[in-house]
Amino acid sequence: VGAWTVTDGSRCRRLADWVLLHPVATVVAAAFVVRTLVAAVLNVTDTWSLAPDAGSYLAVAEAVSSGRLDSFWPGYGPSLFNSTRSFSAQVAFLFDVFGPYRISGQLVAVLYGSLAAGLTVLLARRLIRPSFALAAGLVVALSPSQVLWSSVVLRESTIWVLLVGIAVILGNLSRTSTPRTIFITTLGVAMAYLGL
Repeated sequence: VGAWTVTDGSRCRRLADWVLLHPVATVVAAAFVVRTLVAAVLNVTDTWSLAPDAGSYLAVAEAVSSGRLDSFWPGYGPSLFNSTRSFSAQVAFLFDVFGPYRISGQLVAVLYGSLAAGLTVLLARRLIRPSFALAAGLVVALSPSQVLWSSVVLRESTIWVLLVGIAVILGNLSRTSTPRTIFITTLGVAMAYLGL
């Protein structure tokens, strides 16, 4: 009991090799698990004080879902929804499908926070060694502030994934890029910018 065997060491080595061969998947999985656990704990403990603005996003999404946005929050409600549409529309859609549950909005944030961490690895791999790129992704995946703001119903993780996505898209350009590649890159950046 408790003895370290050769087999255990080789398993650890195989796991480490797999992690280094699949850094994006590793970081996305780690980020997703941590954020989902935090979101679940916040729901079970009914904690709202960490991100009071989440209530506004939930209220607007629920009002859109029930078709009463204009009467619910005249003026500001439609303005808030339109200015945060890239996030709020997804939450409203999930409310239409599953009902107005806070976890639906949190899972949108969890997904984008996890993708932002994975895209960080993808971007960093172009600039630094794979092990350092993995470390950069793990910083985004596991930093407490990153985890918190992408485990509550806030649009910050949507903004992060769009900004990192723009950087990844622009990173595809080179001196030898064809006009078609430049056009597709410009189109991708424009679409991401519109999502902001």
